[in-house]
Amino acid sequence: HLENLGIYPLLKRQCKFIIAVDGEADPHMGFNGLVTLMRFARIDMGIELVMDLENLRKSEGGLSKTHSTLGEIRYANGEIGHLLYIKLSVTGDESEYIRSYRASHPEYPHQSTADQFFSENQFEAYRALGEHACEGLMGDPESIGPFAGITKRSTSAETG
Repeated sequence: HLENLGIYPLLKRQCKFIIAVDGEADPHMGFNGLVTLMRFARIDMGIELVMDLENLRKSEGGLSKTHSTLGEIRYANGEIGHLLYIKLSVTGDESEYIRSYRASHPEYPHQSTADQFFSENQFEAYRALGEHACEGLMGDPESIGPFAGITKRSTSAETG
């Protein structure tokens, strides 16, 4: 185990499209798990991960602009892949349930992972946030640029 996202072995296999959900406690949005992966990929395999994380960073009000970003994987042999990176973040358009939980737990969604025994409320808040982030993403694939082309190609291949 080299990194917490579980992407390293997928990069070794030169996967063309990887989806990763980063649920580590990261209150300052430093993306430590992703940065660790980027370092190991570069050093060990000559792979460059090009990621624009700016819209995931927190604003002054503690909100992010988005829950995800699509990055490019530049393999050492010249092949190109994509990494859909979904980060636990709050954008302000979440349900009242999520807002309520966050109001009573200000560190959410970056609570310590040292305690692996979540209460029902805590579990549901994280599940609901993940569902919200993915529904928004899959509801509008055009919002993440090249992902739209990937989904269109797979759809046409299935029907053709």
